[in-house]
Parts: sequence; C-alpha cells; structure tokens
Amino acid sequence: MNFAEARTALYAAHSPAVAALAEQVCAAVVATGLAFEQSISLPLQIHYFKHNGVVVAASLHRGHVNLHFYKGSLMKDPVGKLQGRGKQLRHLRFAKPADIDTKLIQAYVKAAYALNA
Repeated sequence: MNFAEARTALYAAHSPAVAALAEQVCAAVVATGLAFEQSISLPLQIHYFKHNGVVVAASLHRGHVNLHFYKGSLMKDPVGKLQGRGKQLRHLRFAKPADIDTKLIQAYVKAAYALNA
C-alpha cells in the first residue's frame, strides 16, 4: 500500500469530523515547507512526519486529533499549549475546528524540526 492509499485508509477509519481535523492539522505541518518524509501506521492510527527521526506525528482518536512532538520536553512553550508529562513526548490536542491555530502549529513544528536538524 502506498502512502496515499494508507492516508485514505487512515482517515476513512474515523468519523468525518476527526478526519477533517486531521487533514487540517497535517496540512498545517506540510505548509511549513520543511523537508519531511511522511509515513502512516494504520495499526497505530498515526501520520508521521520525519526528518532525522520522527519530528511530529498526528494521531487520530475517536473524538480528537493529537499532534505529538517527539522532543517536546526540550521545546519552549511560551503560550502553555503543550500537554503531557512524559520524559520527552508532548502534544497539542484538537477536538474541534476552532482549536486549530495554523500559525501556532507551524511555530511549534518549526521548533521541533530544529531539534532534529
């Protein structure tokens, strides 16, 4: 299965509302213009964005989408939006379209990308 087919299958496995959230979040990541290798894990329901390892990943859930930052504990969080208490992983959570702030997403993604440079 190629990337486009896997992406379609991933989004089809979720409600139209969650699929739309994921599309918006992932479009914001792509719109940064950064050089990502993208892949999909259907068993884990995750869309990965990689550069020298995983930088960020969008995970689709029943009623929301999380954008995970794999080195999130090392990132500055000036507006206090990152969630999580793990050793490294932090995430942004999106439950409705109003939660999506493209400029904020892109700022966090660029910071995460710099950590993998």
